Amino acid sequence: MNLAKSTFDYLENHPSVKDCLKKGLINYSSLARAIASELKEDKESSFDAILIACRRFADKYKSSQSSETRIMALLKKGRFEIHSKVSAIILSQGAGLDAVLKASGKVMDSADNFHLIQGTKTITVVVDDAFASGIADSLKHFVVKYRKGLVQMTHKTSEDVESTPGFLNHLTSIFSDNGVNIYEAMSSWTDTIFLIDENDAAKVFSLLGFK
Repeated sequence: MNLAKSTFDYLENHPSVKDCLKKGLINYSSLARAIASELKEDKESSFDAILIACRRFADKYKSSQSSETRIMALLKKGRFEIHSKVSAIILSQGAGLDAVLKASGKVMDSADNFHLIQGTKTITVVVDDAFASGIADSLKHFVVKYRKGLVQMTHKTSEDVESTPGFLNHLTSIFSDNGVNIYEAMSSWTDTIFLIDENDAAKVFSLLGFK
């Protein structure tokens, strides 16, 4: 077994441990013992190899501290916009993009909020609840899932977000670490958009309020 690779794989697959290691908040010896136990490696030489790999992993990510500083600057520079009563209509590709655009035509002109995402097997329409039922009814034979009453959170910042690694990961980590499920995530250059359950909205406001 390549212990260095196995150690790196373990750390990459445990984001919370990885984050603490990068910030110097973990005892290397304790971590190495935990990984050795996970890998069922009880030799002293294996422990030493894992310990060295942990230190190398941390050294590799020391440069990411500057990236984190840039991420926090972007968050503070930008602003969050909250939009309630939003629907996400997921349609099968069989609906056809032309038909979806036709059904959404009038809505696109009059709705304050409208997004269209084309995937490999589905097409998702994000629109205010007030306009959603008309689209869903027009394409009812192709509706895979229809959620309404969601909250849309949009972070708007500068074009520097385009060249800042880890920005989206930082935001999604805040959500996931606090038990908030993201139904949809999308971006359009300087806008990063999330759809969440309305019951999670207050929690998210609290988490991101300081930013």
